[in-house]
Order: sequence, then structure tokens, then C-alpha cells
Amino acid sequence: AANWVLIRENVMDLTHIAFLHKNTFKQDDWITAPDTYMEGETVCYEQEFDLAPLSPLFCAGMGLPEDKPIKRVQKGRMPSLAISFSDWNVHDPNPDEGRRSDFIMRGCHIVTPSTRGHTHYWWGAAFDVPEISDDVAEKTKTSVVAAFDEDKYLLQKLQANVAADPRGLDFLEVTLGADGAGVKVRQILNKKLKAEGRVLN
Repeated sequence: AANWVLIRENVMDLTHIAFLHKNTFKQDDWITAPDTYMEGETVCYEQEFDLAPLSPLFCAGMGLPEDKPIKRVQKGRMPSLAISFSDWNVHDPNPDEGRRSDFIMRGCHIVTPSTRGHTHYWWGAAFDVPEISDDVAEKTKTSVVAAFDEDKYLLQKLQANVAADPRGLDFLEVTLGADGAGVKVRQILNKKLKAEGRVLN
């Protein structure tokens, strides 16, 4: 029960992970905004992190200890307003003998507007690890679903607040550095609406 633009802004600003998902993702180093840029009409962000423990949501799937410092490069792409990807590129600088050092976890977010204030939202997460046990897969899925439920709860509260505001959308909005990708999302949307002779409302 949330407008699809709110969902788009949420998945393109992952600085919220350190706060909203403090007890699920436990990735508390993501507190600064990534670099955002455009490739044609594709919104992109990228950020490299210093050595730090990986979110325990992904450690089991990659076979990494939860306390081992690893390098991480986060990359996101939104090639259309309907779909975006968020990649966790993980590098273990000191792998155990015979163990691989590079992994990727890819998130996919697909939105389809429904009735006003409602959206069909499909998401998925996948590892480039060919042999994950059923037990690890199930535990990881349960943890990731719990984190996404935190997003769902907050987004629905935001939508309810917007719907209850007598000003509608006629108010001053303040954007911060972390909103860079979200602003680009709206710019693309407004460009497409203008081409159709419509306006964002």
C-alpha cells in the first residue's frame, strides 16, 4: 500500500540500511551517499567501502565468517522506471586456501503501479554461488524477507501520512545528498510524463 515512486526512491537510496535495517542487515557502515550518475536514461550509483564485516544476511551464502573484514563495492542500476538492480560485489582479500575470493549478490526490484497509492512489488536476491544448501538458502530467505518487511511497513506509513496531508503534494520538499538517485528517478518520470502531455501528481 504505497506509491511506486516511494519504492523506487527507497531502493535507490541504500543509506537507509544502516538505520531501518540495523537489526536485520547489520551493515552499519553505509551512512554516506554514493556517487550517482546517468548512462543515457539509466540511473546509476556506485560506492566502495573500506574493509568491514559483511552483512550476516549474506555471509552464510558466500561461506564467509560474520566477523571477517572484506572489501565491498555497491553498484545499482535502474535501466527503466519498472526495474532496478542492486549488486553487492564482495572481495575477500585473505581467502582460506582453496577458497574463492570474489562474490556477487544481486538484488532485483520490479514495480508495477496498481490503484492510486498501491503497487505490485516483486523482488528477488541471488548469489553467484552454485551450491548453497537448502538450509542456508531457507535461513537467508527468511532473513531477507524480514528486512524487506521493514521497508514495507515504513513505506506504507509514509504513504498513509502523505494521503492524510490536506496539502496533497503541494508542499516544500527537502532533499539531501542521499536523495541523488531518487531525484534522477523523478526527473526521468517527469520527462516521460511531459512527452505524454501529463504532469506528476
